[in-house]
Amino acid sequence: MAGQTRPLADGRRVPRPESDRAVVISGTVPSAQCRETVLRTVREELAGLAVHTDVVVAENVTPDYAEELP
Repeated sequence: MAGQTRPLADGRRVPRPESDRAVVISGTVPSAQCRETVLRTVREELAGLAVHTDVVVAENVTPDYAEELP
């Protein structure tokens, strides 16, 4: 497989990765829609790589109760 290339979504070509390489994508996003956009982009741009994701949604909503501090 060495020396072969693969296309990216924008038409550029990049070398195909070795099979033992992996990418980790982690982080926090504000919505489920944003998470899906990130994961779709990762799948498109990193096709052929082993990809491990840990992308969580942290929605910013106002609490509906008061927090009690010790």
